[in-house]
Order: sequence, then structure tokens, then C-alpha cells
Amino acid sequence: MKRLFVLAISLVLAFSANAQIVSSSSRSVQRNNSTSLLKITAGYQQSTYTYDGLSISPNGIYAGLLYEVKTGEYLIFETGLLFDFSSKDTNGELLEASYLRVPIHLGANLDTGNGLEVFAKGGPGISFGVYGKDDLFGEYGLRRFDIQLGLEAGVRIQRQVEFRLGYDWGLLGQGDGIKVHRNILHIGLAYCF
Repeated sequence: MKRLFVLAISLVLAFSANAQIVSSSSRSVQRNNSTSLLKITAGYQQSTYTYDGLSISPNGIYAGLLYEVKTGEYLIFETGLLFDFSSKDTNGELLEASYLRVPIHLGANLDTGNGLEVFAKGGPGISFGVYGKDDLFGEYGLRRFDIQLGLEAGVRIQRQVEFRLGYDWGLLGQGDGIKVHRNILHIGLAYCF
């Protein structure tokens, strides 16, 4: 599993390096005609851990880099590396968790004119827990690795600012002995280069 995670991070870094090379070698090309975008994104998220009919929903933030490639007139591919942090006080005990997420999404982008674009995308994502308070990922806690299925929609203004709304469903059981799933609602902004 560690090899898969390292491979995903390597792919993201390779896409980022390619974006920098393309953008520096084609400065004379107008921004509106570019077929790839590098994005900085951040926003609010609510992670929901569900098990045996119960749920805990810590609030948090996410931030990271995304890379989008337009592969046809409407078709887009997006991947990146996101850092999630969520926290909640439950009956005097603090639940804190941090994850690295790599979304791998396909979607469609429609230019409506007047500098406004609408997009929708979806696909799998890989999530890896990097920190958990009080041995959250320890011997009796959650598993670090998860695969998620995500959907996302939003608008892009003047090919520079995006408003994004999405939801990711955890597909793998996270608890030892009990089925715990981590689902994520996220709302955020992205700035495009």
C-alpha cells in the first residue's frame, strides 16, 4: 500500500513539473487557450465517521495543489495532493485527524461565455492518514489507508477563481472489528495559474 501511495504522489509531482515547463515555454500563448491549469485550493470540510448507525462529524479545513488537463472539447482530468485536518470535542475527548488525499477525477467543463465556466467531475481518490490524536491510527484505532469515490461540481470565473462543492464516500472499512466509513463534504475556492 505504501508503494501505491508513493506512486500517486510521484504522478502528482510529475504533472506539476510538466505544468511549470509548459507554462514557462509558452508565455506568448493566451491564458484562455491553455489546456492545463495548476490550482491552489483551500476550504472547509466536514468529515463524517459512521459506524453501527452512529456518526461523528468533525469540522476542518483542507488545502493543496490540483492539476487539471483538458483532454477534449469538454472532457477534463484532474488530480492533485490535498492535506485534510479535522477536529471535534466529543464529551471532553478531542478527536483530531489529518490525511493526505489524492483525487483522480474525470469530468466535463462547459464554457457558458462571458468568462463563466461550469464543471462537474468524479472518480476515485486515495486517502492516507498521517496524524491522529491519542493513537487514532494505532493498534485499536482506524486504518490509515482508504479509497474513496468522489463527486464535485463548481464554477470558474475568468479562468482564475473556482468555487467548488464536493462529496467523497469512503469505500473501505476503517475500524478493526467494526465497520467505520469516512465520508467528506467539502466546500472551497481554488486559484488557477
